[in-house]
Amino acid sequence: MQEFSPTYCPQCGAASFACKQGTCYVCTSCQFEYFHNTAAAVAGLIECNGEYLLTRRAKEPGKNSLDLPGGFIDPKESLEQGLSREVFEELGIHVEHWQYFASAPNQYLYKNVRYNTLDTLFGCSLSQKPTLQLEQAEILEAVWVSRDDFDPQILFFDSLKRLAKQYLAAN
Repeated sequence: MQEFSPTYCPQCGAASFACKQGTCYVCTSCQFEYFHNTAAAVAGLIECNGEYLLTRRAKEPGKNSLDLPGGFIDPKESLEQGLSREVFEELGIHVEHWQYFASAPNQYLYKNVRYNTLDTLFGCSLSQKPTLQLEQAEILEAVWVSRDDFDPQILFFDSLKRLAKQYLAAN
């Protein structure tokens, strides 16, 4: 696993990028600064009649592991808009009435590079189970788990384990 460490300056092309401080990188040739900031990610804990909807990941990181529906926020999206978009893309359902719960830092290993993320958990309750259309490239299967059988430790990401545990304790 590698830390993010750019080599070439996107402004002048020189191989002179160096970490200045934390997430700030500076080109020693032209003084261009680049900030490799934390990426925003969201997850939804969807409940229906005492059961929670989990997904099984179709790709790395955590291929074949259980997860919550969600993903990364696109530019110019709110957290809620991004979560609704991700849930529609992954599961083919429209959910718009999210309730913010909490957030937690996370690290996301993708193609051997570690990215820092801020994962935000939202909850919602549905009156009936929807018909799901899974995005096969992202989701292998959807699983409904009763509240009594839902152990957050089965989730892949540590941040979501902690957030789901807190959510269940609070609700």
